[in-house]
Amino acid sequence: MSKLFKILCALCLITLSSSTTLSFYIVSDTSNWLEGPNTPSGAFALVMATGSSWTATIIGANWIWESSSGPVTPGYAYFYKYFLVPGTVTSATLEIAADGYFTTFLNNKNVNCDDTTSGRTASSKKTCTVDISLFTAGINCFHVDFQNVATGDCGLLYRLSILATYS
Repeated sequence: MSKLFKILCALCLITLSSSTTLSFYIVSDTSNWLEGPNTPSGAFALVMATGSSWTATIIGANWIWESSSGPVTPGYAYFYKYFLVPGTVTSATLEIAADGYFTTFLNNKNVNCDDTTSGRTASSKKTCTVDISLFTAGINCFHVDFQNVATGDCGLLYRLSILATYS
């Protein structure tokens, strides 16, 4: 992993010294892979128009779904985001809002920042500390299992903020 990261840094013209602290974030946007009711084979998520009751905001993140507007049929959707952790994670926080039920995972382990009962965090985001033992140095996968329970607006909004030490 270290050699790969050094190559990536060289390509990006970034130089890191030992014990450099890195702060970065992963957000809901069009680079999220989505498998949903209308896209069972998968597609990139689309930024969508927000519902009138969706007042939650998260800096840098966009409301996403498999369509950009219009009523959404009930069903399950699975959102995936792959990202590189260059070193050791020292802290992480997840902010998430949705119009539907959701369960969050990091590298196939539950993050325990879920809403499986109310389905209504679109008006107020949920914020959770993420267990740093869930991260690995190298490629990681954050994913959200999502359930839309009624026809109508539906969407997901999140930001995973990470602090890591590269050494």
